[in-house]
Amino acid sequence: MMLPAELRKAPGLLTAMIVELQTNQAALNDLADSYGVFLFTGGDLPRGRCGLVAVTSYLKRPFASDRISLGEIQHYGHVVETLMTLGQRIAAPRPRTPRSRRDMADVFSRVFSNIRTLGSTLESVLTQLSKEQE
Repeated sequence: MMLPAELRKAPGLLTAMIVELQTNQAALNDLADSYGVFLFTGGDLPRGRCGLVAVTSYLKRPFASDRISLGEIQHYGHVVETLMTLGQRIAAPRPRTPRSRRDMADVFSRVFSNIRTLGSTLESVLTQLSKEQE
C-alpha cells in the first residue's frame, strides 16, 4: 500500500503520536489508581496530566485522514481534556460523602473507558502505518 506523501515526509510525527498515546495511557492508569484511593479516603480529587502535542500537530497536518478521521482525533483530545479537568469542574461541598465520591469515580470510569477505547484504536492504526512505513 502506498503511504501518503505527508507521512513519508514527517515520520517523526507518527512515532510521536504513538509515544504520546502510550504515555497518556500510563498517566491515565496512574490516575485510575488515584481515583480508587479517592473513592475510599476522600480528600482532594486526583488530577493528572496528559499530553496532546502530537495529537494537536496531527490536526494541523492530517497525514492519514483516510485511516484516522479528524473527528476521532478531535474526540480523543476533547475526552482527554475533559478528564484532566474533571476535578476542577466538579464542585462538591466538603466533606464529601461516600456517595458523592462514588459518583465522581463513576464519571471518571466512564470517561476513562472511552479514552482507553479511543487510544487503543488510534494506537493500533498508527502502529500499522508505522509498519507499512518500514
